[in-house]
Amino acid sequence: MKLDISDEILEDKSNHDHSSLSGYQNKIDVNIDEETKTITIDTKNPHYLLKPFNTNIGHYFGDKNSYYPQALVNEHLFMSFAKNELLLDVPYNGLIYHNSQFHYIIKRFDRYE
Repeated sequence: MKLDISDEILEDKSNHDHSSLSGYQNKIDVNIDEETKTITIDTKNPHYLLKPFNTNIGHYFGDKNSYYPQALVNEHLFMSFAKNELLLDVPYNGLIYHNSQFHYIIKRFDRYE
């Protein structure tokens, strides 16, 4: 798969404080074009969430001089463990390698249509 999303949006360098019930990480509503294997932004009817690699994640934990480059890889590994070892029903998810970083994509489970 390839990402058709600008680096400015992926990097989210806005430094705004935010969090939500589902977590701190920046999330982008996206869809996958199965024919071209391309991931694009879709704010009207997204079926997936993309969590891009973000060097600002350390700010949330109070350490402005660090970041957690494996956070998204770790999330994918936990979901894979839940599916393969615990036999839990988990949504489609995977890693996208783009611009020398891993980005995490997961199917939205709050949308049924």
